[in-house]
Amino acid sequence: MLCRQATRTLLLFAQSVPAMAGMQLTYAASAAADTVLFAYVFALTPEPAAFARAAGVVRASYHAGNEAASLVGEWWVEGSGLDASAAGGGAEGALRPLFLASWATATAALLLAAAALPPPLRPPPLSVASLLLPRRGQAGGRGSGGSDGSDGSGGGGGGGDFGGGG
Repeated sequence: MLCRQATRTLLLFAQSVPAMAGMQLTYAASAAADTVLFAYVFALTPEPAAFARAAGVVRASYHAGNEAASLVGEWWVEGSGLDASAAGGGAEGALRPLFLASWATATAALLLAAAALPPPLRPPPLSVASLLLPRRGQAGGRGSGGSDGSDGSGGGGGGGDFGGGG
């Protein structure tokens, strides 16, 4: 969500080509982060068997929000009497309020997520990052000792064995 905020900020206030190139990077990062949001549903679902339904609800809500926003945007542009696709004058004035509204709703979503996202019910599955990054309170990476599996790694004594016994 921070990348979405950066994207909208650059679109609203920056005017240089390098800033727009930066905006493309922040947009790409926010699109990639969507995968994390959809994967977080797995950690929040009490029963793994219910994951498909929970993921479907989140994905449908995501797309319904995009659809609603596009309909409001169309209504806004049509109501302004300006042709947003016309080259030259005036279209930016009609579209700027849409960017401001998008920025405001993204800010509200960020604040709501920061305040209301519940903690995960289960540890995340093994990932490349968990193999490469040291855990809190440890000097080295994952290969530093025997795990009993309580950290979600599946046990098996560390060493990057991907949670298996060998």
